[in-house]
Parts: sequence; C-alpha cells; structure tokens
Amino acid sequence: MYGFLRRFTTAGATLLVTGLSLAVTGGTAQADDPPLATCTGVTTAQHDPGVTYTPADIDVEIHTSDTCVLPLLETVRHDEHFVAPGLSCLNLLNGGPGSVTLHWGNGQQSVFQYSSQVTSANGVTTVTETGVITSGRFAGRNAVETLVGASLNLTACLSGGITGYSFNSALVIV
Repeated sequence: MYGFLRRFTTAGATLLVTGLSLAVTGGTAQADDPPLATCTGVTTAQHDPGVTYTPADIDVEIHTSDTCVLPLLETVRHDEHFVAPGLSCLNLLNGGPGSVTLHWGNGQQSVFQYSSQVTSANGVTTVTETGVITSGRFAGRNAVETLVGASLNLTACLSGGITGYSFNSALVIV
C-alpha cells in the first residue's frame, strides 16, 4: 500500500465537516436542523492483482473507519469486498452510483445509497459521495461522505500496478 496518507489536523477536519454540513443543508446551517452525525477517519483500498493500464478483473477490498464527534465518540465503519470487472488505471476512480452498509459502534446499521463524483487537482484527489440513508439508523436523512488524498501514482500502472491507497474520510448526516 502507498504510504501517502495525509492526516488532517483537528482544525482541518473541523473545517471539512463544517463545509460538508453546509453543502448537505443547501448552504445554510440552521439551529433547528443540526447534523445528526459528523465523523472523520480513514479509508483504505487494496487491489489484487495491482491495477495497471490493461483492463482486468480485480479483487477489491475497501475499509472505512471513522470516529464521530456527533454522536459523541461513536464509531462507524463500512467494508466492501468485490471483484471489479475490467478495472484499469483509466477507470480506477470513476464516479457513479453505489451503496454501502454503515456499521455503527452501538450495533445499529444504516444503508447509504449515493452518487459519487471524483475530482483531481494540484496533486489531491477528492471523491464526494452524496445521497440518502435508505434504511436503518438515520433512515430518510441526507448524507455526504468525502474522501481526500494524494493523487494516485499513475507511473505504478506501468509496472506492478496500484495495489492500494489511503484517503482521509469525512461523513456528515443531516
């Protein structure tokens, strides 16, 4: 796995979560509609075999683990394991629809269905997943999960491939 995980400072994470709260609520934070959950942590991905420029069926494991300030000191994680057909360095971080089950530290679950967009600029990649909690804890509420990390080293696509990466994550539910 690449060791380019960039850690947020407490102030940086607070700014990101505040910005996401404003984005989810349409730009205005109201006292009667505060975020129900604001969480930050890390998302890691592993690919086997490594992703190259040649499309292949790749075994993918993604793990996200966050700690929340709302609900206070709650934890939330989601794990994905799937085979991605035709994955290559040309489509590795494409956006699109998705769904994950969030596992809360208190034993509850939430299903988060989202549409994702990916942007890369100045050596930073941002994945923004915007959607709705469709069932379980916080059902019917809007959510945004944002992953931010160093842009992937595409020169690795020429040899052994990209075998993994880590991004900082933030989840806001309103």
